[in-house]
Amino acid sequence: MKHEQIAPSKERFKLILSRYVKHSGLEIELTLKNGEIVTISPQRKIEGDEIVQFLSNGEVRRIPLKDIRKAEIYAM
Repeated sequence: MKHEQIAPSKERFKLILSRYVKHSGLEIELTLKNGEIVTISPQRKIEGDEIVQFLSNGEVRRIPLKDIRKAEIYAM
């Protein structure tokens, strides 16, 4: 018997990702829809529909959740 996959919702993805983003001891690697792979800094948070990361040089980078294809979580 073949099982059908349930399509993930944007809200569920945001909820699950927000649980991991708040833990600075976890490394999060994002694969964006354009193929770029980004490891987000430990100083990060979710604001609205974006991941906001604070880089060591003082810059702020915003990544819209809609641009993320995949997120991989690693324990450091």
